[in-house]
Amino acid sequence: MESRPPKSADPITNSRIVLVEGQDEVVLFTELINYLELSDIEVRQVGGTKAKMRSSLKALLQISGHELITSLGVVRDADNDAAAAFQSVCDALRAVDLEVPPETNGYHG
Repeated sequence: MESRPPKSADPITNSRIVLVEGQDEVVLFTELINYLELSDIEVRQVGGTKAKMRSSLKALLQISGHELITSLGVVRDADNDAAAAFQSVCDALRAVDLEVPPETNGYHG
């Protein structure tokens, strides 16, 4: 069943959230999830820039339904420095008291 991606302030209705940078990634991951017939996964846009990760995570934890979240994936362009991109995501997670993964490109939890 295809559905539209939620807007950033829409109530959270699924337990698994994938945060992505821009609208292109929203479309890509939403289509992939629909194609694979996965359920209980929401794709949400961070706001189009890497700098908005921290504020977007903070806002996510204020949205109605945030207590439903059991898994959070973060997809971010590494540009030219994968280590710095990973560190930036870890810093944003720490800033809102969320668990930080031990390494990049993996599953934790």
